[in-house]
Amino acid sequence: MEKRITGNVLSDGLCVGYIVKWTDNSAPLDYKKAQITEEIRQTLLNEEAECDRFREVKNAVAAKLTSLLSCAENSTVAAGDAERAEIIRSYITILNDPELENDVVQRIREQKVFLTEALTLTVQEYSDDMSALEDEYLKQRAQDFEQLFAMLLSYASGNAQKKVHIENPCILAAKALSPIDLSEINKNLLLGIICEEGGKTSHTAIIARSYAIPMISGIPYAEIQENDKAVIDTEKKLCVLNPEAATVSFYTEKNIQLQKEKEYFNALVEQRAVSEDGVHIELMANIGSVREVSQAVAQRADGIGLFRTEFLLSEAGTDFPSEENQFKIYRAVLQAMDGKIVTIRTFDIGGDKVYPCVHLPEEENPFLGWRGIRYCTDNIKLFFPQLRALLRAAVYGNLYIMFPMITTEEEVKNLLSLVERIKKDLHKEKIPFGRNVKIGIMIETPAAALIADTLAQSVDFFSIGTNDLTQYTLAADRNNAKVAHLYRENHPAVLQLIKMTIDAGKKYKKHVCVCGEMAGNPLFTQALLNLGLRCFSMTPVNIQKIKKEILSAKIMDADKKQKKEVR
Repeated sequence: MEKRITGNVLSDGLCVGYIVKWTDNSAPLDYKKAQITEEIRQTLLNEEAECDRFREVKNAVAAKLTSLLSCAENSTVAAGDAERAEIIRSYITILNDPELENDVVQRIREQKVFLTEALTLTVQEYSDDMSALEDEYLKQRAQDFEQLFAMLLSYASGNAQKKVHIENPCILAAKALSPIDLSEINKNLLLGIICEEGGKTSHTAIIARSYAIPMISGIPYAEIQENDKAVIDTEKKLCVLNPEAATVSFYTEKNIQLQKEKEYFNALVEQRAVSEDGVHIELMANIGSVREVSQAVAQRADGIGLFRTEFLLSEAGTDFPSEENQFKIYRAVLQAMDGKIVTIRTFDIGGDKVYPCVHLPEEENPFLGWRGIRYCTDNIKLFFPQLRALLRAAVYGNLYIMFPMITTEEEVKNLLSLVERIKKDLHKEKIPFGRNVKIGIMIETPAAALIADTLAQSVDFFSIGTNDLTQYTLAADRNNAKVAHLYRENHPAVLQLIKMTIDAGKKYKKHVCVCGEMAGNPLFTQALLNLGLRCFSMTPVNIQKIKKEILSAKIMDADKKQKKEVR
């Protein structure tokens, strides 16, 4: 009988296929519950031998990870395997952390336990500490530790092989699936993935998205049967188990149409975004991590219009991210974009963005409080290292530095002075840095839009953040379902503020881009073009959709019509 279950979408897409269930022979993470008598322990436990065995197991896992990394690095599937390689590197980094070995060895010696018990107790402590944090990203990182330790336990128990054979295209079903599990499966045969556990920020979900494999979680593993047919429809957040013939027919036809659309968009990748009447439009990418750069490159983005740096705060734990680590990341992105514009936004903290290393006071309305540039200029220990790292990285590409949450001319002048001060410090220290870095601001408050004419005289570029601009203009929280009907990006007041910003940019010959969600929505493309916008920045996957709209647009006619209306 057909069963429809609503789940959590981890990777968008639609698929119809037969299920292969993932079975895992690895050792479970419950050795602490094993019944080991003191007599057995005293008879069999050799602490030094267990410590030596841990090092052997660690070396075996390291060899396996290195082999998987080599496969990912040498693969021809650029976007997906770049993601996979970076995630495997993060596992290798965790494995090589001296503290990990110290914790396991110390437990064996001090608590008089076997290796499997020491591994279980150690990962449980790590996982509990990270899962207790409020940040969703860090909670998902607890899964990384669990998955890596599952590998260690598998090798320690002498049972490191997985029992799954995929020979034909299928939908893979699992209770939980680790990035390492996914690395060993031929992604070309995966129509989709159904899981009981897993979140959108998990590394497995990140890999699935990079390969464009539909993935949904929250589906009870016990209800899934081997070789049954299933449907994944992420548009409706739906998994259909054992679908009826009519359901299969409907989704098969829908899938055919989606594949045709996908083929059409793939054919657009190498084509420039030029309107029907010959106007070139820049299409840039919004990214939130180094991993996403490969997606921008694959979609032939004209540059990075918004690089959100907040992921560095999530990954830094309770300490601020170091200057050196930031420098390496910014440099990698600039080098990957090979001379194209890379717009990096400084830390946008506050509002709904909270991180372990950032201590914010309780505020009645955090969206109107100590957020964005307001927080950073008051916290130089966080802000200075970021600016130094950015200026140093600018040597390796075409860097645009962007400041969020600007409302006054004084803020801009203070920031420009701060940048000059850091340049002088780097010069004195004889550290190479970019001397001609472009400095710009986010226009995301009505105040900034209303004085755009003044601000344009001080900065090199504007980037319009339509998400915040809309909610501040309409006094409607974009995350509040009760006022969702009031949140409209195409409200006349919002469009007027966007036009004022674009006009100010034109007047002073300053680059203007829209990087909010509005830029990636085909419904708004013509309206933004009519306002004079010539640069859109969006999630990489939307670039070809917007390009399609631009190719059939008649911009000159819209300009002429506007001029007549003004007269």
